[in-house]
This record gives sequence, structure tokens and C-alpha cells, in this order.
Amino acid sequence: MGRQKLRRAEVTVQRFFAAFLLFFAAALCQAEIFNSNLSDSEREKLYNGQIVIRFINDAEKICADEGFFPEIDAVVQSIKKTKPNYLAEVLWSVPVQEGDNLTELAQKLFCDMNTFKEIPYYSEAFKKTEPLFTIAELIDTEKAGQYTTSLARFCMDPFAPYKATLSMSKTESSFVFLHTNNERLKVAIVKAVEKNTLKAGVALIQSGDRWFVYGAGGVKAPKPLLFRKSLEKAFNNRIKDFASFYIRKVQEANVLPEGLHPDVPAS
Repeated sequence: MGRQKLRRAEVTVQRFFAAFLLFFAAALCQAEIFNSNLSDSEREKLYNGQIVIRFINDAEKICADEGFFPEIDAVVQSIKKTKPNYLAEVLWSVPVQEGDNLTELAQKLFCDMNTFKEIPYYSEAFKKTEPLFTIAELIDTEKAGQYTTSLARFCMDPFAPYKATLSMSKTESSFVFLHTNNERLKVAIVKAVEKNTLKAGVALIQSGDRWFVYGAGGVKAPKPLLFRKSLEKAFNNRIKDFASFYIRKVQEANVLPEGLHPDVPAS
């Protein structure tokens, strides 16, 4: 009887240390990606497969740590260069599934200009859903190994059409997409956004047994006091609808664990 109790005690200790090591490994994984700007509640939602969208409007509040994953670094550094006053982050994490090929799917989605034109955007100003991009077309593309650089033309109402550089890189365990406006964005004849100050990026990385999506969009633009709240709301809704669209595309591809269909938070 004493031996049985001792054996049970040994098993309990082994299970405790196994659980502790798993917790410690998860904590290390979190520490390598996110800093203390990510709240405990946001972290819990992220690791439960829910989408976390952070409307922060300040680069100092970015929750992604630099120096661990070059794909995330590329997104964060690109955004920070603009010193944005409109800024949002999108986070998502899902378990790795055998044969899920998420980087292949990401490249397919972001290389297809027609996909950009399918993104719906709900305009609160006009109380209707309309395309986020009325124009999305490639002008030129160059490929070198895992890297693709394209010149594209976009239009988002109410802005006039503008040109942008799109940069992509893909490996089996990572994908990164970056957007930078090459021209000023104008509303009628008014210059609203200067060249190289409208940035967006998405990084997809495999870390351990999970995929992490880190996305960010930022712009440096006027914030007139009279329209500040409505402009921030419009920017937030664009980020939310963009993220929602692509996450639905991933869900429709049937590469996620069964039952994982997270809701997109309201802006």
C-alpha cells in the first residue's frame, strides 16, 4: 500500500512538472512575440483562438516585440517610420495542423488583386456596405527567390487613386506582406496623406506548435478637432473589415481546427 501511495505521489509530481514546463514554454513563446502592452485579457483571448484588434493610435503602444522574428520586425519598423497618429494592430493565433499550408494560402490571397476588390467595408457615414478598394490592379512585378515586389494602383473612396509598393516574402513557416503608398492621397484637390505615410503589413509565423498572425495598419494624417472621432471610426472600421475578410477566407479554406470560427471585435 505504501508503495502505491509513493508511486501516485511520483506521478503527481511528474504531472506537475510537465504542466509547469508547458506553461513555461508558452510563457517564453509569448515573451518572444509580445510585450507588456498586450493586456492579460487580450493575451488570453489570443491563445483561445479569438481575434484581438487594438486601436491604439500611438506607436509607443505597439505590443509586438522586435528582435525575435524578422517578419514581425519588418511590419513594426515599417509602421513606426511613419510616426502614425492613426494606428491599429490585429492579432490571431491558431494551432498548427498537419498539412495546413497557411503560408501558401496567405501568398495566394495577397497576390490576387481581385481579392482586394472583394473586401467589403461598412461606411457609417453613408450607412451602407461598399467595396473597401474600388481599384486594385498590378502595374509591375519582380520576383527574386522567396521575395516578390510589385507596383500596384489602388483607390479607396473618398481618396483619389494612388500607387503603392507591395512587398512579400514566403517560406514554409513564415509569410510577410507590406504596403507603402508611393504617392500622396488626395480628397478632391486636398492633400490628405503624404507619400510613404500610409503603411500596412501582415506577418504570419510558425512558433512552436502555433501560427501567429500579426497585422498593423498606420497612417500619419490630419486630425481636425471637429471630425476627429468620425475619422478615427472610419479608419478603425477599415482595419476591422480588412482583417475580418481575410480571416473568413482562411476559415473557408478548411485549414483550421474544427469549430474555430472567431468573431471579429467591434471597433
